[in-house]
Amino acid sequence: MLNIIFGSLKEAWSPIISLDFIETASEINPQFAQIADDNDPVVISRFVLALDANTEGTISIVTPFISLKPIRDLLRSRIQTSEDNDEKANQWRDEMRDACGHSKLDLVVNLAKISSTLKELQRMNVGDILYFSKPEYASVEISNTKVFTAEVGSIGNNVAVQIKKFVRTPTSNQRD
Repeated sequence: MLNIIFGSLKEAWSPIISLDFIETASEINPQFAQIADDNDPVVISRFVLALDANTEGTISIVTPFISLKPIRDLLRSRIQTSEDNDEKANQWRDEMRDACGHSKLDLVVNLAKISSTLKELQRMNVGDILYFSKPEYASVEISNTKVFTAEVGSIGNNVAVQIKKFVRTPTSNQRD
């Protein structure tokens, strides 16, 4: 996916300046990404990627304003044309959809949350049992974000979950 983004950025900037992009670090939580000082202005370009009606994500490209100053005259003189924009946007969308479709995800099924104290936790030993009531539905999460509710059961010797409901998020549509 990064190769597609980097290639698209290189292509987008090519009429103005020749750039190459490399990954130097990554951060899932945007509040921990240190891109610029707190009071420095930035340019934010947000793209919503929709793989289907229920699967969306956002990519934010944050550019410190100071990094654009050396090329501001080139940017001002650039004339925007809309020829080929639709075709290139469709091609980019298809490439991103394909790249995202092959992304590996870890789904976590949460059956219960058990309240305890540090003292109780320190007293626990191997073999101790934690009791909880089986919930009607478990939550299925990806990267600490609830995406489904599911019924827990079994198939043969395997524990299984059956998806009951897609969880509505700010960037998705609910589907029953």
